[in-house]
Amino acid sequence: MGTRTLVVALALLAGLVGTGPALSQTRGDCAALAADPFEPGQDGVGLQERRLMDSAAALNACLAAREADDDDHRIMAWLARAHMAAGDYDSAVPLLQMAALENNVLALQLYGDMLVTGEGVEQDMERGSYMLSIAAGRGFAPAQSSLGVSYQYGEGVEVDYVRSTELYRASAKQGYARGQSNYGYMLEMGYGVDQDYEQAATFYQMAADQDLPVAQHNLGWLYENGRGVPQDDDRAFSLYLAASEAGDAGAATNLGLLYLQGRGTELDYEEARYWTEIGVDGGDAAAINNLGHIYENGFGVDVDLERALSLYREAEALGNAMAGENALALSAVLDGGKSKAK
Repeated sequence: MGTRTLVVALALLAGLVGTGPALSQTRGDCAALAADPFEPGQDGVGLQERRLMDSAAALNACLAAREADDDDHRIMAWLARAHMAAGDYDSAVPLLQMAALENNVLALQLYGDMLVTGEGVEQDMERGSYMLSIAAGRGFAPAQSSLGVSYQYGEGVEVDYVRSTELYRASAKQGYARGQSNYGYMLEMGYGVDQDYEQAATFYQMAADQDLPVAQHNLGWLYENGRGVPQDDDRAFSLYLAASEAGDAGAATNLGLLYLQGRGTELDYEEARYWTEIGVDGGDAAAINNLGHIYENGFGVDVDLERALSLYREAEALGNAMAGENALALSAVLDGGKSKAK
């Protein structure tokens, strides 16, 4: 997901008025580094993706801002977000709880997401979805997208694809990349809305233009398979590469397969194995199956049938049907070889 331009001067023009120049400056610095640009009054200041935050700089700025004004719920939420970016959920939780009591939409969304997923707190999906609904009801795009996920998967609420799609659409209309990508997915799959690959590609493209890896991955798949867009291996390759470099395991799996087949790029077994192993490290069942295929056939490695069989069985256990077929066929080969040896 892309970032918005971080200009501290804009933060000072976004309604962030303090008791004096020093406080206004420290609050503005904190906002520029840790705020969400969709918060009321932010006017695009901050960044959408927490993973892109310079957590050390954000912590320094927001700790200074909190020291100057420890009652401002916006600063509490921004400081909590900086702690989360640094992986310190214990420090983030009490700040989010205090800011949420002030109905701060960012705190409601962040804490709501944590409760739904159980990340950093004891899981409570119903409470989490309720908090998300409060922030979504106030038009906060990230909360609308998160609540849409709750309705899509029945996390604390009943599964409702129509409601999920409505929330994604509302988020997407505000320019929120995850909302755009999620709405594109519903269009691609025909969940809660008529299936429309062309529109799906349009919304994936909007999110991909903001560097959201999952959108790049999904748009790449449409180009690879010619769904809603002209079939284009070169375009698929470039999108998978961008998503893979940003850490999307599924995209890395698909990228490895393109290298293995020489589609959209030169055939390269070493690159194929490298990206496939990235997918394996991310727990992608298709990547585990593909790595088995590489070892079974000796694509850039020594043939290792036992390892291939182990990989197939691992992928099968994760629900990959093709891996089950591969395991069965390879088992027959290995069993046949043992019989002949006797």
